[in-house]
Amino acid sequence: MDTAIIENALVIATVKALLKAGYKISVDGEDKLATESYLSTLSQIDLMGSNPAEYIYAHSGGTTQFVRFVYGNGTSVISDYHIGLEKIMEPVNEFAEAMENDKHAVTLAAALAEAWERIGS
Repeated sequence: MDTAIIENALVIATVKALLKAGYKISVDGEDKLATESYLSTLSQIDLMGSNPAEYIYAHSGGTTQFVRFVYGNGTSVISDYHIGLEKIMEPVNEFAEAMENDKHAVTLAAALAEAWERIGS
């Protein structure tokens, strides 16, 4: 499976899981404007650019938590996250594990469809 496809699918699944849980998200800076918009968040992360976001920050109830991405690591693109996000990240981690165990070629569309199924709407 292509590393970029895996990483993009996991970043997108992370954003979806955080927004579904009611978090607002800011990208690469806690002080930047937080958004509840899926497309705005993905645009700010810039997955197809030369320098995609390393951190996203999840804001809720006056608390800020983080998820850190290290690109080039495939299914381990999610390098670290705040312990408070453990429950929310469970389906994303399960998705990463499933992709790690399934070595056949897959398209980004197929990976995202699986992410949607695992995380829900």
